[in-house]
Amino acid sequence: MNLIWTINPDDIISQTLTGTGATPPLLSDRTQDITGLSVTDNTTWTLDVVHADGNTQCNHTLKFCNNFYYGRSADDNIDTGLEMEVLPNNPLTCNWKGTYTFAASGTAGRVYFCFPVKDGAISSWIDDGGYDVPFVKLTNISYTNSLGHIEDYNVYRTFNEVFGAVEYTIS
Repeated sequence: MNLIWTINPDDIISQTLTGTGATPPLLSDRTQDITGLSVTDNTTWTLDVVHADGNTQCNHTLKFCNNFYYGRSADDNIDTGLEMEVLPNNPLTCNWKGTYTFAASGTAGRVYFCFPVKDGAISSWIDDGGYDVPFVKLTNISYTNSLGHIEDYNVYRTFNEVFGAVEYTIS
């Protein structure tokens, strides 16, 4: 990761960079390479600068996001990471709340939403007609991704099987 900054006016008295992997910059530095990090949570770096006109501070946060797994499945229960991985959608996101559309299916299936426990819980599941969708939280899965990062996931599914096209809003 390369942090780059500009300062105006450029005649500074001091500057301090703090955060994981940061080293004290020289007075003339306006960049810093930060390497060798194993970031598994949100990480923030802070630059404090003192110059003749006063002080200023700048923060930069690197957000750590996980995959969000969702989709229709014929399985009545998903309770392993391998079963979760085969769901047809798995975007990398920090926000699972939103509206999701599912095409009509020729076979019965339940709709699943699986996301990190640290990101909260579903409090509302509404269909495209404005009705509450009966759903159940099945379990928490301790999931290890291909890079060896371990994360606990919530597993939710519709109570009933879904056949037709449907749109759900979850929050």
